[in-house]
Amino acid sequence: MRPKIARRLMGQMRRDLNKTFLAHFTEAAERIRAGLPPLPMDYDTRWTRDYVRQQKEKMPKIGIAGSKWALAELEEPTKAIGETVDSLLVVGDPEDFLVDPINIKVDAWLEKVASDVTKRNAAQIQKVHDEAVAYRGPNGEALTPSQIARKIEKIAPEFTRHRARMIAFTDTNQAFNVGARVRYADLNVTVLEWMTSEDDAVCPFCQAMDGVKIRIEDSFWPEGATMTIQDGDVERRLNIKHGCENPPLHPFCGCVILPVIETLSVAVTQDDSTEI
Repeated sequence: MRPKIARRLMGQMRRDLNKTFLAHFTEAAERIRAGLPPLPMDYDTRWTRDYVRQQKEKMPKIGIAGSKWALAELEEPTKAIGETVDSLLVVGDPEDFLVDPINIKVDAWLEKVASDVTKRNAAQIQKVHDEAVAYRGPNGEALTPSQIARKIEKIAPEFTRHRARMIAFTDTNQAFNVGARVRYADLNVTVLEWMTSEDDAVCPFCQAMDGVKIRIEDSFWPEGATMTIQDGDVERRLNIKHGCENPPLHPFCGCVILPVIETLSVAVTQDDSTEI
């Protein structure tokens, strides 16, 4: 149920992210028309700040939703299934003591990924711009600044819509699992287990992670690690650039963490968990 709840929570985030990214593409097109380079000098800091501000408005609330869902699952599983999105997003009850630790983890996540999000969007703008500048027509004519700007505007809707959906899904699942992890720590859970959505969409990397257990103070993967699996006759690698305290493992990952309610002896160490 958790991935389904996360998908229902991501709608507004996706729409707001798309508006933010479209605004950046529009700014680039306007600069080109004015005879300027497409990317402003401060794009990395300013556009990144736009993304962080937008996400910090929503991710902590989703984290609280994750913590509430985790508690409901432990106390009364049948009640958890009946929880509504509105009830999960209410902040202002005794569970507010979890807001600060969730905020700390959300801030840490955004600090790691925010600049990468901006740079990937900027790289697409620059790529389209450079290809348009290099283009020559049948008679050797170059495109005008207005024509180049229109190319940026033409690719923006589809590109930003896909990026917004991917990031909204990934950040929602991140926040939801952060909230669950903070709740489990508060309840003195000592061991966490990785669980996939167990459907046809599970990738080979996540399938390899299914059932892996760690101590709650550890990470499933350290920052900068490389995960290697054997997929049939093919060896596949996944770079874990930002580390992985909890799912998601990669963009669009729908995996979750579960508490292990048994003795600590069943857990594997962090080193063991990376030998997949």
